[in-house]
Amino acid sequence: MTPIATASTTFTAPATGLTAAADERRFVLPLILMTVLSIGTSLIIIPRIDFASVIAAGMQGMAATMSPHEHAEAIATAVKIGKIWAYAWSAIGAPVMVLACSFFLWLAFKVAGGAPTFGSTFSVMAHSFLPQSLKGLLFLPAVLRRDTLA
Repeated sequence: MTPIATASTTFTAPATGLTAAADERRFVLPLILMTVLSIGTSLIIIPRIDFASVIAAGMQGMAATMSPHEHAEAIATAVKIGKIWAYAWSAIGAPVMVLACSFFLWLAFKVAGGAPTFGSTFSVMAHSFLPQSLKGLLFLPAVLRRDTLA
């Protein structure tokens, strides 16, 4: 099966697609697809998020011990860091989650007495995360109807 066929079969016939993914140990295409979808949706969603109000609400208790200038600077700095982190996570989040889940699933199989290879486990996990990556695309129409998101 080609990598594209394996990835598409994950949606139409998961048992066949994931079995093929385990046998072929191909994981690059699903990771690229997930990362591109994540970055693409983040480019639309993150600019609409109102980081300042959320951070200001979280810092409400500290506002009494700070001057208004310090409070405004702290919020501005936290907004910048929040946006940088959100964009960075959109680029690395999918591979990191697949790697972490694969490791713990592989470890669980080993503890249970199985003999899986990490490559097969990682490949199956990468393909199994593909439907989850469509969540951002399905969320976009709701996001585009609003100017800001809390």
